[in-house]
Amino acid sequence: MDYAYQITFFGAIMVYGGYREEEGGFVAYLRCKKTDEPVPGSVESAPRKESAEKREEEKAMESYHEPTFAHRFFRDYYAPFILRKEVKAASWLVFIAYIVVSFYGCTNMRVDISPKKYIRDNSPIQTFVYLADKYIWADNVMPSIHVMQPPDLRNATQRARFNEMVFRLENTKYSIGRVSTNLWIW
Repeated sequence: MDYAYQITFFGAIMVYGGYREEEGGFVAYLRCKKTDEPVPGSVESAPRKESAEKREEEKAMESYHEPTFAHRFFRDYYAPFILRKEVKAASWLVFIAYIVVSFYGCTNMRVDISPKKYIRDNSPIQTFVYLADKYIWADNVMPSIHVMQPPDLRNATQRARFNEMVFRLENTKYSIGRVSTNLWIW
């Protein structure tokens, strides 16, 4: 949602704000006009000798700006709508549903990032990725298993039970088999 917002709405507002800035305004939704009047306090802004009434009238005209369409829309329609009690209640319900769905999604997310998902199916690199999965990367993700009560390896029965345990570990769901085993006995 944030990505879509930044690509569409936010970019449009930034462009609109740039146009308004060129016209003399500094914010996209304010109506400001560029004037050639000097900045107060500068040398050019020396006091003029005009009547007090005329200055008052000009000051009143400068301070009034006709509200823009966006200003009127948000003031007259949008703000009163979102401040209604039923809209607030509906917003809270939607927010709670959003949190529940987000929590459910985060707890059930299955991460499976592998290079083969980023390469086209007909790419020649897929062969390398397959071989690397099978032979190279398998060695890099080997777990270390320590047997806390080792068998007596001189005894053929105990040695067979130990080899059976190794065989079961090699054939678990996420194991790639004998190729990933590095056992000092062998």
